[in-house]
Amino acid sequence: MKNGFCEYLLKKGRITEDQLERARSQVDILNLKTGLCSYAFGFMDPPKIQKIIGMQRRTGQKFGDIAIALGYLTPEQLHTILHIQEKYRLTLEDALLMDKALTREQLQEEQELFQQNQQKGLRVATATSARRSSRHGGT
Repeated sequence: MKNGFCEYLLKKGRITEDQLERARSQVDILNLKTGLCSYAFGFMDPPKIQKIIGMQRRTGQKFGDIAIALGYLTPEQLHTILHIQEKYRLTLEDALLMDKALTREQLQEEQELFQQNQQKGLRVATATSARRSSRHGGT
């Protein structure tokens, strides 16, 4: 769930800040970290993982990119990890449903309304941009 959708739900009063924070916490706790997966699969040992985490904090690069650059993981190993992470990923939507912040039907309804609002906003922005462009000779 994109942050814009969360803000939308908050503004509409469909969820509270507390519910969103609990959902984010659940996502953070339950989703598998790349370093943990690489250790669990026997691809890397803790000192290498710690080195990568330190570099990650300093550079902002992704764990997998650093691990491959250092030769700690092969691209195939990273692909395996990413596949497992995606397969078992808990989304914010899932966490909100688990917390009973929304029912599945309410969530689907809000997603549809949000997408409709996004599309309307895009059409308005495109039309406004086109009007500005035509007033200024296309520049």
